Formats: sequence, C-alpha cells, structure tokens
Amino acid sequence: MSDNSTAIWISILSIVIAAFSVGWNVYRDVILKPKLVLNVTVSDITNTQKPEYSAERIVITATNHGPGKTKACLLWLRHSSVYKRLYYRIRNKPGYGLLNPQFEDPLSSTLPISLDVGEKANFTFYRNSETFLDSQFDQVGIKDPFGRMHWCKRKQFKKARYELRKARKN
Repeated sequence: MSDNSTAIWISILSIVIAAFSVGWNVYRDVILKPKLVLNVTVSDITNTQKPEYSAERIVITATNHGPGKTKACLLWLRHSSVYKRLYYRIRNKPGYGLLNPQFEDPLSSTLPISLDVGEKANFTFYRNSETFLDSQFDQVGIKDPFGRMHWCKRKQFKKARYELRKARKN
C-alpha cells in the first residue's frame, strides 16, 4: 500500500465514524423520547395513621422508564380494537374519553406531574358503583408533553376489570 491509499482509507474510516456519531446524536436527542409504562390494579389501601383514608381503590401507576425526565399530562380512555374505534366513529359515539383522577384524595398524584427516570406516580380512583373499568372503554393511557400516548396493556386492563368484578361479588 502506498501513502496515498493509506490516507484515503483513514479518511473513509473517519467519515464512517463521524456519520455514525451524527446518526446516534440525532436518534438520542430527536427520536428517542422518555417512555411511560402504565399499570392498572385494584387495591386495598390501608393507612395506619389516618384510617379514614383507608379504602379500596383502583390505582393507575405511571412509571418513567427513561431516558430523561418527562411530564405526565392527561389520562385517556379508548377502545383498543381498531374495529371498535371504527364502529363508534361511524355511529357518532365517543371513541376516546378523558379520565380525571381524584384530586381531593391525598393518596393520588395530581396532573400534570414531572417524573425523573425510575419515578412513579399513582392516580387513585374510588371503587364505587360506577367506575371507568365498568365503561365501554378497554384501555387507559397517559399523554406526555411530546404529544405521545402511552397505553397500558389490554390484558392488564381486563385483569383489573375482572378483579373489580370479583371483589364486588365478595
């Protein structure tokens, strides 16, 4: 190999490394956004210091899986099936619903809430005769400041609905 071909190979290698680093920076800063993971559970909460706040509640937990800090803005309900959404759109029925947490409940977080990586926010709802688990919707989600929706898994929502119905029978 001559000196000219060595210089060309080094230049090509440096261009490849520079292109990779630019691509990674664009991916990290523009495309990769924080991910919120939602869990829906039916829980019995016991408060030993204030027994009047002990109750059976439905809890939606939002966990920030990163990367970076994010904010949870709104809770939404929807039909998970595309066919159901299309059916309700044709029938002029609501396909989405807005869900307001219990702000007067001291065990519930308030919206909007800022979450660092690994932090959780719990949104509680009283278990009364009519809850969002009894509605026509079958998925709950949360919206972040980037406009992205983070939906819970359908299986988990159905499991919480089953647990609520089982608890009501007892």
